[in-house]
Amino acid sequence: MRSRRKFALILFGVMSAFLCIGAVIAVFVLPTVDGLLALGEIDSFYDCSTEDIENIGRMELPPSTENQIINCFLPMELPDLRQWETGITGKFDMSPNDLDTFLESTLFELPLATEGEPTRVSRWYRLDEIASYLYGKHSQDDYFAEILIDASNPDVYTVYIEVLGG
Repeated sequence: MRSRRKFALILFGVMSAFLCIGAVIAVFVLPTVDGLLALGEIDSFYDCSTEDIENIGRMELPPSTENQIINCFLPMELPDLRQWETGITGKFDMSPNDLDTFLESTLFELPLATEGEPTRVSRWYRLDEIASYLYGKHSQDDYFAEILIDASNPDVYTVYIEVLGG
């Protein structure tokens, strides 16, 4: 009787451990994996120079750009079967004072919206954790871009951007 109880307790402990591990994977790992899978079949990432970012993104980075995490990638095939030459995905911080100049250097229709659900840049943040933002997207035959600017902090804006084409 005692060995059955001991076995049941051990089994319960092992099952609880697997359940906890599964919960951790579901909450912390899968969103990252889904974000990477959403990129499609990426042939390769490479280090972006400022010139790469500006050429591919068809924009000029503001002088106040800081904390830049932008990846460039080479040709890829997306689920909609459209072939893109190249692209960028990432984020950076900037001074709110540079916002107008930065946006005028892009192809986004102004003014940007203060609502809307981004489709591609969403892997970089949680929308429910952003109090105030600006959102826009631009699409034409050889170019797709989406931007979300977290304007929650009046001292620094965080820009999330994804561009396909170039």
